This record gives sequence, C-alpha cells and structure tokens, in this order.
Amino acid sequence: GLYARPISATIGCRNGSALSGEDFVAVTSVTIDFPVEDEDFVTDPTDSFPISIQILDDDIVEGIENFVCEILSTSLPGRVLIGDNNVVPVDIVDNDKVLVRYAMDFYTVSESERSVALELILEGLTTVDISVGVRTLNLLNVSVGDAATAGDDYGAVGSRVITFPTGVTSQTFVIGIVDDALPENEEYFNADLFLLNNTDNVAIGQPQQPLIEITDDDLFVGLSFESTVLSIFENEAIVTLTVTLNATYPQPIPFTIDVREVFGLPSLMTAVDGVDFNSSSFPREFTIPANQQSIQITIPVIDELLVERDELFEAILSYTANQPGVIVIDNRDRALITIRNDDELRVMFEMSLYQWPENIGEGSIKIIASGQASFDYTVTVTPTDGSAKFGF
Repeated sequence: GLYARPISATIGCRNGSALSGEDFVAVTSVTIDFPVEDEDFVTDPTDSFPISIQILDDDIVEGIENFVCEILSTSLPGRVLIGDNNVVPVDIVDNDKVLVRYAMDFYTVSESERSVALELILEGLTTVDISVGVRTLNLLNVSVGDAATAGDDYGAVGSRVITFPTGVTSQTFVIGIVDDALPENEEYFNADLFLLNNTDNVAIGQPQQPLIEITDDDLFVGLSFESTVLSIFENEAIVTLTVTLNATYPQPIPFTIDVREVFGLPSLMTAVDGVDFNSSSFPREFTIPANQQSIQITIPVIDELLVERDELFEAILSYTANQPGVIVIDNRDRALITIRNDDELRVMFEMSLYQWPENIGEGSIKIIASGQASFDYTVTVTPTDGSAKFGF
C-alpha cells in the first residue's frame, strides 16, 4: 500500500527439517525499515527490501531440508497490518554426494560354496537412505579365461536394488553359484554397480565391475595307458593297448597316440618302423565315448623270419582338446613295448658223413645255418675220437 511516513517490520526464522546452526545461520529478529524518500509524497509502493540469511554448506547428504521465515510485527500495529503471505518456507537443496563402490576388484568362490557375497562400501556422511543398483554381467574381458554361463554356472541378476539405511556403510550383494558335477576349468563373470533413476546424491566409485572367479570342486578325469610296459611275440601280429579314464566323463574325449622308434637305444635293441612294426597303418586319432571309461587300441607288428634280439618301440599318448577337467596323467602317457623274437636259427654240418683219404693231409667240414640273424654269432666245433685217434 501507500504510506507517507517511515515504517518498519520485524522478521524472524525458525527451524524446520533444516536446523539453525547446522544448516543455516539463525535469524531470530531482524528489523527492516521502509523510509519515505520524498516528504511531499509517498514511497513507491513497489519498493522491496531483501534480507540475507546465511546457508551453511556441509558435506552431509541430507536431501531437501527447509526452514521458515515470517513477519513477526510492524512499527504501526494498528495501521500497518501483516498480510496473508507472512510465512514463507525456504528449501535448502542438497548438493552433496556419497560414494558407493565394491570393496574389492576380484572375488573367488568354489562352486561348492553355492553363493558369493560381494561387499559394497558407502563413503561419506548421510542423513537419508542411499540406494544403488547391482547386476551380473557376462565376462567383459575374454582374455581372462573361460567365461561362466549365466544359469549354468551362476544365477543371473538382471537388476537388484541395494539400500544403505542411515548410518550403515557396508552392504552385500549375494550371487548364487551353481554346484554341478562337471569337471571344469576356472570360469569367470563380472558384477556391475550402477545409479538408479533420479539419483542425485550418489556417485559410483571404483571398483565398479569386479571380476568373480568360480573354481571347480569336481574331480579331474585322468587319461592314461592302463599298462605302460608290454611284451609280445612277433608272431602275435598285433599289440593291444588299453587307454583308460579314472572316472566317466559326460562327453566324448578325443586323443592321439603316436607310435615311434625309441631313440637312444643300441641299434640291435631298437624296433624299426616298417620292419618290426607299422605306424603307417595306425590311425593315430581315437575317441573314448561319453560315459565310457576305456577303449582298446591295436598296433600292427610285423612277423619276419630274421632271428633277432628282443626289440623295443614306444607309444605316446597326447590330448589337446582342452575339455574342462580332462588331463593326461603324468608318467602314464608313454607305453614301452617289447617285441620278443620267436624265430629259430639252427646250425648243422652240411653233410652227415665225410670220408677223406688218409693222404689228404687236411680235411674241410662245412657248417650251414637254417636261417638268418640280425647279429653276429660264433659256432664252436669240437672233434672227438672214434676209431681214429687224435694225434695218430
């Protein structure tokens, strides 16, 4: 309204959810003067006179807080009245943030534990509940190792809300782990931490996407020769090897056997490929069917007529399929095979009777062999007296 003489009003503030001394500086009573600028007329009725209230900038996440300012009285109570809009709330909009992160960037869990608990840490002060979102992710970095499969190896979490009540600074995100019976390599997946919609008082810290390793608790299946030392006669034509597993496996297991000469042995003890055994007719690649523990492998042996010493060759078992939980057992991946000679060599005089004239001076007797040998040998001939006497 219009006025022709100076007037004044007293202003005060009182607590709401914002507290004097913590969120703002209290104004208990402030007098505002509206002076007359021209003695012949009145002050402009649109004049305004602001008051200043100090807001305290703390580090606490509080949400929106408020206090109240009101006109308490005027200098002319009967003539200058307090209007309807004499009480006004003041909102303090919080600009602070707390930080939420995972406690570690790597977690490991055995599948027999059936779950893994990831700790979340809240850093900062707050007077309100704080909520964030968590979820599981497929393995982000495939170079780490085998990727765990959601549903088969762990329980997928598309989105879950984790809330920190006021005063709580640690929470856990629990993920289910599948305990199967399949031997596997270590498998990996990631968790994620993200902001929910309309969240202005939280920031995401690091680590944000920790790596989770699932270690297997199932027994490894060992591939090996049942016997690593074998012996056959060459006329048996084949040598039979048994390749075995120490437990059944739910998938077929491919493997390779290489048949070869044994290097480093004396030549007379070494079986020769193509002469004593035949690697060219040996298929090399084999498979143990699913849920079966062994198969038999045959290697051709050549039955020749040469008299020989016992000779050796070897079979080497290898596996490169990299199926989870399958290994070759150390020191049982090499079979040493001895081919025993079954041929005979007979030596005899060429004739059953020799007749020499007494004046021959010196007689010759010929010794012959009924076969061939791969080695030198010596025959000793010893004359004995008959009717003829030695030296006479």
